[in-house]
Amino acid sequence: MGSECVEASPLELAAVWVHKASKGSSQWVTSCPAWQLEVYRFRKRLKPVRVLVKFAFLSLAMFEEPLWRQRCPDCPASASWHLPRLSWKVSNTCEICFLLSFLYSFWLRERSLGAGSRRRSWHKIREVLVCLSLLDCLVACVNTAGVVPGEFRLCRLLRPVIFLTVSKDLQSTLGRLWRSCKSFWQVLAALGVCVLFFMWMAIVVFARSDEGLEHFKDWPDALASLWILFTTANFPDVMMPSYSDERESFFFFFLYLVVCLYLLNNILLASVYNAYKEQLKAQLKKYFEQKAESIQQAFELLSAANVVTEERWVDFFTAYCQTYLHFVFKKDYAFNRRQARRTFTALDADGNGFIERGEFCLVVEALSNESVYIPMRPVPSLARSGLGSHVLHFFIHGVRVRAFATPIYWRYILDLVTLLEAVLALVQTIIFVSPGGGGKFRDAPLRAQSIWFKLLTATTVFFGLQMVVQMLVMGPARYWNRRPYRNRFDFFSIFALLLLEICMMVSHEPHWMVRTVLALHISRLICLSNYITPFRYLVSLMARLAPVYHRTGLLLLMVYYIYATIGEQLFGGKMTRQNLQGTTYAASQYWALNFDDFPSGLVTLFSVMVVNNWFVIAGGFMAATSVYASLFFVSFFVLANLIVLNILLALIIDTALAVREEMESDDTEAAEESPAWKPSQGRETLLQRLLLNEDERTETHPLMVIHKGSSWPHAGLPTHRPDQSASSSSTTSEADDFDEKSDL
Repeated sequence: MGSECVEASPLELAAVWVHKASKGSSQWVTSCPAWQLEVYRFRKRLKPVRVLVKFAFLSLAMFEEPLWRQRCPDCPASASWHLPRLSWKVSNTCEICFLLSFLYSFWLRERSLGAGSRRRSWHKIREVLVCLSLLDCLVACVNTAGVVPGEFRLCRLLRPVIFLTVSKDLQSTLGRLWRSCKSFWQVLAALGVCVLFFMWMAIVVFARSDEGLEHFKDWPDALASLWILFTTANFPDVMMPSYSDERESFFFFFLYLVVCLYLLNNILLASVYNAYKEQLKAQLKKYFEQKAESIQQAFELLSAANVVTEERWVDFFTAYCQTYLHFVFKKDYAFNRRQARRTFTALDADGNGFIERGEFCLVVEALSNESVYIPMRPVPSLARSGLGSHVLHFFIHGVRVRAFATPIYWRYILDLVTLLEAVLALVQTIIFVSPGGGGKFRDAPLRAQSIWFKLLTATTVFFGLQMVVQMLVMGPARYWNRRPYRNRFDFFSIFALLLLEICMMVSHEPHWMVRTVLALHISRLICLSNYITPFRYLVSLMARLAPVYHRTGLLLLMVYYIYATIGEQLFGGKMTRQNLQGTTYAASQYWALNFDDFPSGLVTLFSVMVVNNWFVIAGGFMAATSVYASLFFVSFFVLANLIVLNILLALIIDTALAVREEMESDDTEAAEESPAWKPSQGRETLLQRLLLNEDERTETHPLMVIHKGSSWPHAGLPTHRPDQSASSSSTTSEADDFDEKSDL
C-alpha cells in the first residue's frame, strides 16, 4: 500500500514530457504515482511487440483458408497462390489472441497515462470494433460462421479497420484526407456530371449507327464506355466504328478527353493536393504547439526561480537517457552524466551556473528531434585499447598519405571495393548472357565453382568483416545510426549474400538462388550513387519520400486490404471456365486474376489500378456474377487512382523540387571554402555538433572552428570553458576523444 502512495520524481516526469515533445503530444501529467510511471515505461518497452502483433494480425489474411472453400472444399484452386494454409480453427484462435492483446494494450494505455489520457472518438471506435470482432470469433467457435450467416465473416471485414484505429500514422493520414474531401469533392462531382453529360450526348449523337449499337446502345453501356474512355483503356478502339465512317465524329471524343481527362482530372489533382497540403500545414502547426507545451511542462517541473541548475540538468538528462535504456550499467550512468555536464557547459555561456528557458528549449529541441541520434552508452571497452583506438581512429578520421592533401577516409575504400564488386558482377553477367560462356543464359558462370563467384564472395566476406569490426569498436547502435542508409543497406544486403553464398557452397544450388546472388551484388551499385549526380538525385528523392510513402502507402494498403477482403467474399471461387465461356476475360487467359485467395486479390486490384485492360478484368467478374460488380471496381479506381495516388503524385512533385534545391545548395556550399562558422551560428551550431552523430561532425567539417568573434571553443576539441587550458584535453585517448566530441 505504501508503494501506491509514492510519487514519481519531477525529473522522471520531465523526461517523459520531453519524450512526448518528440511525438508532438501533450498527453501526460505533472504528477503521478511511481507505479504509473513504471507502467508507462513498460508500455514503451512493449512497443516493438505491439507493432509486430499489429502486422501479424494483418497478415493472417495471407494464410487463412478462404471462406468460399467451406462452401466447396473440393473445388480446384489451381489459379491461386500455393501458400501454406491455416485451418479456420487455427486462424480463428490466432485472431482471438490478437484481439485480446489489443484489449490489453488499450487497458495498459489508460493505466499508463492516467489523468493525462484523452479519449477521442478513435479510441471508442476501436474498442467497439475489437469487441464485435472478438464476439464474431467466439461465436465462430460454435457454428463456424460467426454472427453473420453465410460466407461473410464480420471479423475479417473489420480487421483492416481495427488496424487503422490502432495505427496513429494511419489515423492522422485518414483524418487529413477526410477533412480535405470538403475542398475537392465539388471537382470530383463536376467530373461525374461531365461524364453523365457526354453519356447523354453520345446516346443521341450515335443513335442508329454502328458506334451506337456497339458502345452506346443504352444508358449503362454508354456510361461504361465513357468511363473506360476516361481511363484511356479503350482508346482508340471505342472511336473506330464511327471514325471509320464519319471523320467528324473524332471531335466528340476529342472534346470529351480534353474536358474530362486533361482539364478536370488535372484540376482534381491540384484540388486534392492543395486541400491535403492545407491539412498538413494545420497538423504541423498543431504538432509544434503541442511540442512547445510539452517542453514548457518539462521546464516547469525542472526549474526553480525560472532557471535550471547544473545538478538539476545533469539529473534530468540522466533520467531521460534511462527512459530509453532497458538496462543501465554503471559505465552508462557515468557516461550520460559526463555528456550532460558537457552540454550544460555549452549552454551556460556566461558561466552563471544555470540555464534559462530559452537555453533549455534549445537543447530540448535537439533531444526531441527524432532524426538526431544521441548515443546513450560509451564506446565499447575494445575501442579504448591500443589497437582498438587506432582502428577507431582509422574508421573515423581515415589515414593521411603524403601524396594526398586530404585524408583517405574509410568510406572511400569501401566505395572502391564496391566498384570492384560491380565490375566483377558485370563481367559475370556478360559471360552469363553470351553464347561464348558455354551457351546463352547458362548458370555455369554463376555457380559456386566459378572463379567469378569466388571473387564476388571475397568482396562479401570483406564487407562482412569490416561491418563486424566497426560494430566491435563503435558499438552496434553507433554503427546502425552513424551513416544510417549506407550501413543499414550494407547490413541487410551483406547478411543475405553471406547466407545465400554459404548455402550455394555447401549444397546444390537451385537456379533461382544463383541469379538472386548476382542480383544482390548488382543492387549494391546503389552505394556508389553519391558519385553519379542523376543517381544521387534519385536516391536522395527516395530517401526523402520514405516517410511520405510510409504514411500514404499504408493508407493505400488499407484500401487494397478492404477491397481484397470484400472481393474474396464476393467473388471467391466464381471465376470458373463454365461461367466465363466466350468472354474477353477467358480469351485473354486472365484466370490467375481472381479473388480465390487474398494474395490473388491484391494482384488483381493492382492490375486494375495500373488501368491497362482493367475493363476486361471487371467484365469477367460482371459476367460471372452480375452487372453490379462494376460498382466494386469503379469505386476502387476512384479511391485508389483519383484520390490516394493523386495525393502521392503531388507530394512526389513537391518533394522532388525540394530535393533538387537542397542538392544545388549543398553543391554551392561545398564549392565555397569557409574555414569558420558565422558568429550568428554560435550556440545552435555547437549544440548540433554536440548532439548529432559523429559522421556529420568529424567527416563533413573535420577542421572547422568557431568564428573568432564567438566565445565558443574549437569544435574539433573536447568542449571546455574559454578560461580552461586546452593542453589538458589534448592528451585524451582516441576512444575518450570519440566520446567527448562526437557521442552525444
